[in-house]
Amino acid sequence: MLLDAGTRHSQFHAPPSNRGALEYPPGSAAEFIRLRDRDAPCGDPVGAYVRSVQECVAAFRRPGALEQILNYPLGPVTGEQALAVRTTDVTIHTWDLARAINAPEELDPLLVVWIEDHLTDIYAGLAESPVSADTTHRFFAAPEAPLLAGESRQARLLRLMGR
Repeated sequence: MLLDAGTRHSQFHAPPSNRGALEYPPGSAAEFIRLRDRDAPCGDPVGAYVRSVQECVAAFRRPGALEQILNYPLGPVTGEQALAVRTTDVTIHTWDLARAINAPEELDPLLVVWIEDHLTDIYAGLAESPVSADTTHRFFAAPEAPLLAGESRQARLLRLMGR
């Protein structure tokens, strides 16, 4: 799914920059919560998203970026884990945006399988996690109901992520 110029400002919500994917400020869990609730795109949601993606790609292309230990808001992670968290986050929010603008909601099935199969590893060691019974749900919405037999993998993943 791609964002287009027809996406309304009220339909898009993102942190002010994802350059923080590799450079979150020290002690940033509270700062992260404060910034995530801010109206970030400043009237240009498509431009803000494009810049965010470009900055993220540049950060992860740096030599050694995947092995670097990062100060992530939910705890220290390697660049590789941060990239997995980012991929998961973008995937789930792609569905959120599709639903908000009445666009097709089907996610890439291979990506859904990869995320579901690796969810525990993706969030391993983090203070908050959609797969932890001890999570406070400050960062992840609580699933509204238990998983149902026969649900598609996408439906299971979305339910686990509080959708």
